[in-house]
Amino acid sequence: MKKLFEKLKSWAEGNPRAFFLALLAGVVGLTFVLAAALPENPRGQEAPRPPERQQEAAGGGEAKAPLTPLVNGPVKVEAFAGGLTEVTLGGILPTGECLVVRPQSDWESDWGRMSVDAPGDVGLEAATVSYPLGGKYARLSVRVGFLPPRGDARWGGRYEIYLDGRRVWEKTVRPEDVAAGRAADEALSLDLRGVKVLTFRLQGTVARYWQVSSYSYSATVPYPMVLYEVQLEKAGGN
Repeated sequence: MKKLFEKLKSWAEGNPRAFFLALLAGVVGLTFVLAAALPENPRGQEAPRPPERQQEAAGGGEAKAPLTPLVNGPVKVEAFAGGLTEVTLGGILPTGECLVVRPQSDWESDWGRMSVDAPGDVGLEAATVSYPLGGKYARLSVRVGFLPPRGDARWGGRYEIYLDGRRVWEKTVRPEDVAAGRAADEALSLDLRGVKVLTFRLQGTVARYWQVSSYSYSATVPYPMVLYEVQLEKAGGN
């Protein structure tokens, strides 16, 4: 060991520049080794949350409906806080909070409960989605659109809005209207002062045509109905 040290000392005295560079390289290498050996998160310092965890902590994810819907019939209500960018029949659905009233199944049989005892006795069972307002709200501003359907059923539908059983809006969407570009979204502003129940009603439609000796019937399934840019204003003092 002593002889090795003497040789190293002699070499360093004869090659000062090379010795300095070798010493500098050794210091840098030792620094990297120590940095890799130390823990990334010093004790007592909380590690930052990943973006998805921060969103969950802030209440992100699927949005909650402003009220609890009461569903009657073969439909379901889905709430979205963002990321729903499907194309509506009338335009582009913007990102943001929205509600979708969607048939539970894509098959006509779910909506084809027709009464055909007589040619004039034709009807389909409707589905409703109601919100108990209790007179606590003053106005609802909303845009109403219709999403492209999923499945190979015949699509169409009749849509209505009721305030305490009084119809205030109606719209019929037929496949031929969609094909001709006549199914644009609508902006609605509803006066809710004193209203206790808000109801959306969806119904399939029936096309009746004549065959050689009898009538034939073709039932439709309602397009999924989407409510976006929803602004629900509370009544003053509530």
